[in-house]
Amino acid sequence: MRMPWVIASVVLALSAVIAWVWMSWIATAPLNEPVSVSEPFTLQRPIALRLSDRYFLELQFDRRDASFERLRSLVGGAHGQKIEVNGQLVDAGEPPGIQIPVEWSLKDSKGVLVASGRSNSLGGNSYSSSEIGRLLHQGDFEAGQYTFSAALPKGITDFRGIRAYLRLSVEPKNSHSRTMGVYWLATIFIPVAIVASLGTGIVGLWAWLR
Repeated sequence: MRMPWVIASVVLALSAVIAWVWMSWIATAPLNEPVSVSEPFTLQRPIALRLSDRYFLELQFDRRDASFERLRSLVGGAHGQKIEVNGQLVDAGEPPGIQIPVEWSLKDSKGVLVASGRSNSLGGNSYSSSEIGRLLHQGDFEAGQYTFSAALPKGITDFRGIRAYLRLSVEPKNSHSRTMGVYWLATIFIPVAIVASLGTGIVGLWAWLR
């Protein structure tokens, strides 16, 4: 009777691994290109959007290259955020940062322009232990093959020595596709499958030792 338990344990473990690999594949950014904001740049890359969902185009700056306060002054804080003071909403006083006028476009496999823009945004929108990000654009795009182009006509010397990445990605918490619904189910399934795999393995071992 020990074999069914062992088989169940292996199947559960493999299913957890497969689910983890699938989640990593889905969440991988279609574009994560290193750029130097301190100098003019142009780039053109073929990209594959795996999901029909909402995508976020961001500039991410490496926190290892400058202090948090310096990056915050360059990229900006939560610009325009309001806080309540004495019953009134007032500007939080976060630094706006420096404007980074990145021009970008997205064309489909037939060369038809799907979206384009020029970033006039200020402030930061994401903060982590490794990066500070500025949102350039967000929008819904269909899955498929595309060509992404971007250019910064004039470098901004204040950012010299600070590594940056131009990233186009799906954020699971802000997504709305059914596939990302399965993604969230997988986050629950994986730990359950691991625990069940260990449990069935222990039962199988116990049955073998009896």
